[in-house]
Amino acid sequence: MLPLNIKCILSFFIYIGKADATNVALGKPAFQTDTCRAGGPANNANDGDLRQDFLEGSCSCTLSYESSWWVDLGQIYAISSVKIYNRMDCCSDRLRNVEIHAGYEQYSYTSLVASHAGTVGSTINLTLTPSVYARWVEVTIKPPFEHLTLCEVQVEGSLEPISKRQRFTQFMQQTPHDDPFLTIADVRSRIHCVFLCHSNLCTFALYDNETHACALYQTVRHSFDSDETRIMFVSSHVLQYMK
Repeated sequence: MLPLNIKCILSFFIYIGKADATNVALGKPAFQTDTCRAGGPANNANDGDLRQDFLEGSCSCTLSYESSWWVDLGQIYAISSVKIYNRMDCCSDRLRNVEIHAGYEQYSYTSLVASHAGTVGSTINLTLTPSVYARWVEVTIKPPFEHLTLCEVQVEGSLEPISKRQRFTQFMQQTPHDDPFLTIADVRSRIHCVFLCHSNLCTFALYDNETHACALYQTVRHSFDSDETRIMFVSSHVLQYMK
């Protein structure tokens, strides 16, 4: 039974599946730390134009040396590779020591998913094995820093809605009676915790905002708890038993 004073905050759906991989970054909202005085907005790097000449207006460029470029894919995809097209009309050696970060929420790029030491050359294709689930993808470089110029970034990913939507409802001030079957440390967002619950077929997850731990459960026994730092996410498959 749900206690009368339970705080139901929100409900949301999660879609996960596999399909043929496509460039899921194409035309999506793109951002960068800043822009070169000569131009080079962030969306030049995912507009489908594969020309590698900055003077032709086909590349992005940052004014700052220590900078990043990132894209919002719009929803969570299974990302299998990231391909980068370098500038080739000039200064191609600036693009080196590349790192790819991915995350579920903006500014939560806690996962380094791929990297390349040294110069990139004309293009580089970084394969992610296994695939990484993320909505936001960031490209950055390690020292020595230079202007970040990207002529195209292709993010190969797949998405196929599951036949029955998986809904999770968020509750506050609840604590489980049993031990979790799995606890994952350093989970930097609640959406990531919910996805881990979905992937591991759990009935509900408990996310701690302070420790960033995500505990997964296969039971539904719980009770009221005054601690507001922990958030419980309950699968729609078991919500009916909690009423």
